[in-house]
Amino acid sequence: MSNISELDDLRYTRIFFSWSNKRFDNGYITKKLETALINQVWMDMFPKSYANFLRSEHSPIIIEVEIPKFKKGSPFKFCNY
Repeated sequence: MSNISELDDLRYTRIFFSWSNKRFDNGYITKKLETALINQVWMDMFPKSYANFLRSEHSPIIIEVEIPKFKKGSPFKFCNY
């Protein structure tokens, strides 16, 4: 979803459609009303983040963030023979 606001929809799990017109004939419609918007700075900082939409009356959103862990390099060893 690229536009002038430079916001994108965060990847999500659980609820794919949060609203339906509750018809059981050919006029059945489903839509996803909730969304979590992020920008490129967010994706650069938290590339593995995603939104978790819980099923309840107001569909709360939990943003799961995996903070990157930086590995320390192996210590420098010098043997003077």
